Amino acid sequence: MSWKYRILITFLCGVSFIMYFVVRSFQVNTEMVESNYYEKELEYEKLMKAGSNFNAVQNTLYTTLEGTTVNIRLDTTLSRSLENGTAQFYFAANSKNDRTFPIGKSDDGNYSFDRKNLAKGKNTLKLSFESNGKSYYREETVFIP
Repeated sequence: MSWKYRILITFLCGVSFIMYFVVRSFQVNTEMVESNYYEKELEYEKLMKAGSNFNAVQNTLYTTLEGTTVNIRLDTTLSRSLENGTAQFYFAANSKNDRTFPIGKSDDGNYSFDRKNLAKGKNTLKLSFESNGKSYYREETVFIP
């Protein structure tokens, strides 16, 4: 085999290698973390203030997995006057598995969510609500086995 064929075969192998990765890169699902990230960025300072409000209250949030439920327990002083509350289970790997649940006033501060509705793996609980005229926000990692 002469040198010109060896060079041609090496060149074709290199082109094939590059084309393989080009095709594979078009098959990868590239998804933004937040679809409306610009609006979220504009409200980031409010979110930081709500987070500091939440951190100022002691013994505020407990998350447990019991049987087929995920249980959240809030401080009763917050839960009794809670309004406009949401518990979002954010699944970073696929936005189709994100779940948002409304939460309302509770005398005992306990909230339960069925694990069947949540994706298995690492979820981020994004808890946001208003209580006594203040906004509160907290993120916590919840692993669903």
